[in-house]
Amino acid sequence: MENDFSNASGVNKQQAEIDEIRRIENLPDLCQAQLQPHDYRAKIVIIGDGGVGKTSFVKRFIGDGDFSRAYKATIGVETNFLYFQTTTGHTILFEVWDTAGQEINSGLSDIYYIGADGFIVFFDVTSRITHKSVKTWICKAEGANQGKQNLPIVVVGNKVDLMRERKVKADNVRKSIPRAADYTDMSVAINYNVEKAFLIMARRVFNAPNLQFVANTYIQPSEIKTAKQDAEMLAALEKAQKADILDEEPREE
Repeated sequence: MENDFSNASGVNKQQAEIDEIRRIENLPDLCQAQLQPHDYRAKIVIIGDGGVGKTSFVKRFIGDGDFSRAYKATIGVETNFLYFQTTTGHTILFEVWDTAGQEINSGLSDIYYIGADGFIVFFDVTSRITHKSVKTWICKAEGANQGKQNLPIVVVGNKVDLMRERKVKADNVRKSIPRAADYTDMSVAINYNVEKAFLIMARRVFNAPNLQFVANTYIQPSEIKTAKQDAEMLAALEKAQKADILDEEPREE
């Protein structure tokens, strides 16, 4: 295998512990699901307050024949298998755990946080409250994986298409999160940067800074109706990122 994946051998070192947790808690036995051939696999947990776009994000990658799903309604977590092809001809399988967003004050989170290879932390750029929660989510993720050095974490600021309503600047997010964490703006609604979080995660998890994905043909269409509207919105986003946003905290959220 090429140097881009030189660190991949350690990705599943906690598999025995994960299997035991699933057996005890009667979680979905994902190992029994029918999987497509793949070269590398990692467990990624998506966390963040409810209503920030986590589930919509995952659904963007669900296409015909491109995923397997397991669901455990009682614990509020849905798991999908997402596949990404690299330009070096390898297939990466991300076992993506999409949490309900209500477990921030619950001990349930430790059950499915343990053994994660990385976390994607979502917040809504139009809501300072969800941004303030990011630190708490990161602390919970790190607390459940204390033995893991340099735990890959990608923070995502979703809904950047709502430019006039944006309250949190990208620069302020980067200043507020740990240095080891990565950040990206995103709009699930118009497919802006939707693949970037998984690309950053793959580079971190597999220690492959030059890794690139082949274009994902299974990404679902955006909510914007036409290609022209997509282009106009993306151009406006690029312009808006250079504009100033008031940072003063409002008296009420």
